[in-house]
Amino acid sequence: MTAARSRAVWALTVALTVAAVGLYWWRVRPLPEPSTSWSVPSLLVLAGGFFAAEARPVYLRLGRQAYAFSFMELPLVLGLFFVRPDLLVASRLLGAPVAFVVQRRAPQKAAFNASLFALETVGAIVVWHLVLGGHDPLSPVGWLATGVAALFTSVLSSTLVSAVIAIVSGERPRSLGEVFSLGPAADLVNACFALVCVYVLSADWRAGWLLVVVGAVLFITYRAYDGSHHRSETLAQINRFTEVVGLEVGVEAVAGTVLTEVGRALEAAVVQLRLSTGATVDPAHDGDRGDEQGSNDDWVLDDRGVDRHDAELINLLLPLSEDGLLLAPRHRAPTAVAEALRSSAVPDCVLVPLRSEGRTLGSLLVGDRLGDVDTFTEEHVRLLQSLANHAAVALDNAERAQELIRQAEEREELAMRDELTGLPNRRSFARRLDEVLAEGAAVLLLDLDGFKQVNETLGHEVGDRLLRQVAQRLVEAARSAVVGRFGGDEFAILLPGADDLVARACASVVRESLVRPFDLDGIAVALDASMGLAVAGPADDGASVLRWADLAMYAAKETRTGLEVYTASLDRQDASRLGLLADLRSAISLNTIDLHYQPKYSVATGVIQGVEALARWHHPQHGRIGPDEFIPLAEHSSLITPLTMLVLRRALRDCQRWNEHTPGLSVAVNISPRSLLSPTFVDEVAAALAAVALPPAALILEITETSLMTDPERAMEALHRLRRLGLRTSVDDLGTGYSSLSYLQRLPVDEIKIDRSFFADFEDRNAQAVVGAMIDLGHRLGRSVVAEGIEDGETLTTLAALGCDTAQGFWLSRPVPAPEIDALLVRHEPVPTVAPPASLRLLR
Repeated sequence: MTAARSRAVWALTVALTVAAVGLYWWRVRPLPEPSTSWSVPSLLVLAGGFFAAEARPVYLRLGRQAYAFSFMELPLVLGLFFVRPDLLVASRLLGAPVAFVVQRRAPQKAAFNASLFALETVGAIVVWHLVLGGHDPLSPVGWLATGVAALFTSVLSSTLVSAVIAIVSGERPRSLGEVFSLGPAADLVNACFALVCVYVLSADWRAGWLLVVVGAVLFITYRAYDGSHHRSETLAQINRFTEVVGLEVGVEAVAGTVLTEVGRALEAAVVQLRLSTGATVDPAHDGDRGDEQGSNDDWVLDDRGVDRHDAELINLLLPLSEDGLLLAPRHRAPTAVAEALRSSAVPDCVLVPLRSEGRTLGSLLVGDRLGDVDTFTEEHVRLLQSLANHAAVALDNAERAQELIRQAEEREELAMRDELTGLPNRRSFARRLDEVLAEGAAVLLLDLDGFKQVNETLGHEVGDRLLRQVAQRLVEAARSAVVGRFGGDEFAILLPGADDLVARACASVVRESLVRPFDLDGIAVALDASMGLAVAGPADDGASVLRWADLAMYAAKETRTGLEVYTASLDRQDASRLGLLADLRSAISLNTIDLHYQPKYSVATGVIQGVEALARWHHPQHGRIGPDEFIPLAEHSSLITPLTMLVLRRALRDCQRWNEHTPGLSVAVNISPRSLLSPTFVDEVAAALAAVALPPAALILEITETSLMTDPERAMEALHRLRRLGLRTSVDDLGTGYSSLSYLQRLPVDEIKIDRSFFADFEDRNAQAVVGAMIDLGHRLGRSVVAEGIEDGETLTTLAALGCDTAQGFWLSRPVPAPEIDALLVRHEPVPTVAPPASLRLLR
């Protein structure tokens, strides 16, 4: 607790003390003594009652909650009826602090509770006398006065305790429901039982033994119930622990879950886990093997969360334990253990070993039992041992799973290599090509001429030897390149960052290295090769580049030129499509792609909240080409990211201009999965934002639901990086993909868009129910909801009733050029939810 919070608690304590003294002097001191007032020894009797109530509270467990009943109302009500007010206050202040001393509470907490008890008691006396008036205390008015006084003390205590907890923790004060819970009801029951005691004692004090018998029976019954219920809870905790831990696979994930769940189950503030990488064999299970010492992996859970660093408490306490087992209750730990705990500022702990199949995998420790009264017991040791056994099995399985994963990775690494030559195979080569394409690259694909005759004449063993020699010469000839073998006598060379001239020079060096004779058991063999060359830029994709090189290589074989460079004329696809692709590339480079914008309206207010940017292409010869034609073309030819960045930069400049007279307007840009997963995309977006005087939140990037599932982990990482730039993200076409709700709720997005297909038959109540559920889901996940494809006013009215945030569609406005958005913003006419104004009808 910080010094400022400590001072705040002391200030509250002083205020309560002053209030109690003032109220006592003003209202309690003048009160008359009761006619049945006991003698001064009653002070000691009541003090003992308050001491017992405070020292031994009773806990009632209901579900996962535990409610404390101190029975303080019993001595309080007896005091109200039978002793002088000053003796009642004195007995409370004498009995409760003695309990604090026994419980070894901290001075500040003891002082606060003492001041609170003083104010409770004085307040109860004042309230009881105010309600009672001049009536007989044993009359119904006395019953009412007793109940009101009990409720007053309960509410006062709950409120002030909640306040001091909020001060100490720094968290918001709890709600009224959390504060009061079952407290007032239980205190009222206690007061009623106290009234019964009053009547019995008023009739004949010798009948008090009856109350003792009834109380003892109730207490024994509760203890039996509590024990049975606690055993049931323990089994439930173990079942939950096993289920949750069993869902994890990796050692890191299992360790984090173990720490969290163990801390929750044992209500411990500190949990430490040690996993020995060199496991120790239990001699009881295998006496022929000694200890295998190894390094340790430690994880720690404290008030900062789960972290991976040295488990200092385990280091200190493991040498003091007996076979790795240690129980150190608060204030009752052995001297050496207590000193170790004090050095770590942990008041109590339990340490148990992790064992699985006769092996000691490590140790598990819990410390600092929550609450300053309760501490760890033998029962907690048994619970922790049970959890540790399950944790050990899960950790052991996770270790084995990781070993299997490592072996699989090794096999995958081997699968990425050509078994004969050790060179990268086609799969590995293609992956490396994708990695370097952002900076441009050239690919040289070659096929050995005459290799088939060597194989047939000298045999496959000699042929394999020849292939290994070829591989060695290629590596020596192209030292700065990546050389791979695709199978048979086909090799490939990757030249990162190379242009046409560099690639041709490399091809010449390769040919010279191959024409020198190879010595195969005294037989000189000369080879030549047919080579195809493809030069790629950042906008190209690896698969296309390899296909281009392959086409060029076969052209070299057919023409016997030795080397051919890929051109569009070699492509076996439709010539018109290739021409369209080239024209699109040119349109992007010349910035002749047009932008239209479709407004997005607030359903609640009818005003324009933002716009969605949509690309349009007018071909010089073919006229208007729809986005459903040129967007897929761009996606399949690696032009999609340059096209996206062109649209993004233009849209940001237009939005900057609009924000000068319409602040807060946003612009949305659609992002393809290829762009999202590009390693340079986030940096390019950051550069585009930096080039405009526009807050990052004005930009919304829309990603389709299906594209997010192409590579969920990389998509998630990219979205987090984009969010850190300050812009907003949106899931487009919600409901058309196949992502799970558990994945959607983890997505770092600000907005979800309901696909237009859900409004095709929106008059149907089932369709409305589905859309309503999607809107409610979005709001519960903290996302705003946009409905797209709105075609009529009735749909908009229904969406308003369902609580949708934003809408767009032809009924509101078609996509229009930027100047028409200027006109819309100048008129600034809100759109109604029933029928559109004439201006909007004109736009449609």
